[in-house]
Amino acid sequence: MKSLGEVSSGGEGMRVNSGWETGRLYALTVLVIGFLLSGCSGIHDAIGGSSYKSRAKAIRLEGEQLRPGDVGTFLRENSDQKLRFLVYKVLEQHRVRLRSGNTQWSPLDLVAMEEEAHRDMDSSYGPLSKVARQHYIWARLEALEPGELAGLIKSEYTLDVVTWIMDWEKPGRPQIEGRLNRKDFEAVQMYSMARLPSSRYLLRWSLEQDHRPGQVAGFLSEDWSDQQLVEILRMWCTSEGWSPLVHADSMRPSDREAVRATLSRLEQSRDPLVRREATTWRSWVAKRAPMLARR
Repeated sequence: MKSLGEVSSGGEGMRVNSGWETGRLYALTVLVIGFLLSGCSGIHDAIGGSSYKSRAKAIRLEGEQLRPGDVGTFLRENSDQKLRFLVYKVLEQHRVRLRSGNTQWSPLDLVAMEEEAHRDMDSSYGPLSKVARQHYIWARLEALEPGELAGLIKSEYTLDVVTWIMDWEKPGRPQIEGRLNRKDFEAVQMYSMARLPSSRYLLRWSLEQDHRPGQVAGFLSEDWSDQQLVEILRMWCTSEGWSPLVHADSMRPSDREAVRATLSRLEQSRDPLVRREATTWRSWVAKRAPMLARR
């Protein structure tokens, strides 16, 4: 017969074994549940990935069939950020086609693009925010009204705007020529003059587009430095590219007088190199634009 101590010791052993078995069973249960959950997550990811691919394919097909006036619906029916990024890329490919033979998109499409792109610029998804900013600037230029370029050239979008203006070969470039006024030209010219000589092509573009009578006199009458005027005459007194001096016969008397005054000022410069260049320009004017040489 077992003593009371032996019985007590056996009971404690049974309790220890029972506790260990319970812990082991709990651990196995956790492992099984984790495995099942991980399997479900994998299945969910696979389904989600398949759904994204099929939707992305559908978006590309919709873009090919998109008609003017449907841009807003095309943007709004896709709320997923990655899909919206794709929508913008698809629209970029069809910019020219969606003009439908006109010089710009329909007002309905432009309003939709500006609103949606402006909202997506605040997206937490970096690629969407970046592409939306590009489309917002493009839409502003595509919908440009006289006087609006002056504001854009002084805004946070300046570099993007200048890039669009100067990249004549870029597909979908907004056709802003013919939609500018005096305020726009002056803003572009002031911006360009402050950044010569790197901005000379932008300046030449603005002067070529500005067909206002007396625009040469108005431009030269600004408070430019000798060095800035040197850059101007280097650009004008050449057979390369456009120059208003070649059309001196159609200039107003005030324009011709402004050119003569500028040449005289530079001929009296303290810099001998400037004086030498001014003499060369005077000879060029006498040959190519004799009307400017006569007083």
